[in-house]
Amino acid sequence: MRTRGAVIRQIPGELEVIDLEVEDPREDEVQVKLVASGMCHSDDHHVTGDIPVGMYPFALGHEGAGIVTKASPNYKGIEVGDHVVFSAIPSCGHCRWCSSNLQSLCNLAAGILAGPRWTDGTFRVHTTDGTPVGQMCGISTFLETTTVSINSVVKIDKD
Repeated sequence: MRTRGAVIRQIPGELEVIDLEVEDPREDEVQVKLVASGMCHSDDHHVTGDIPVGMYPFALGHEGAGIVTKASPNYKGIEVGDHVVFSAIPSCGHCRWCSSNLQSLCNLAAGILAGPRWTDGTFRVHTTDGTPVGQMCGISTFLETTTVSINSVVKIDKD
């Protein structure tokens, strides 16, 4: 689906809002229409190059909330219409760290600034000419609509 989002194309660079294509969710993924997104100083560090990322273009944003618009079957039971907040650090729920109540150290977090999906090395976001776009923390909350791993969302009450 077509959406818009803020990306950086190089460092040092500038955030640029462009048209993007977002894939439908695959197994254990959801698509979310953003309702809110926060600007963290780390986003600025990516723009200046103080914290480099694995590839360009790269869609920023790791704080946000939204409403699920598409959902594949998933083990968390998150469905279309559910309200969610994003987790900048994905948590699998079963690795050594998650099992020890240390989800911030989850093994899935190792590749959150690389760009591709950590599960299979593929991409869910592309420019309109088909160029892969890296997703910050696998979520990119600076997009109007984003496709993310089920491990990166937490269901919240609709109110």
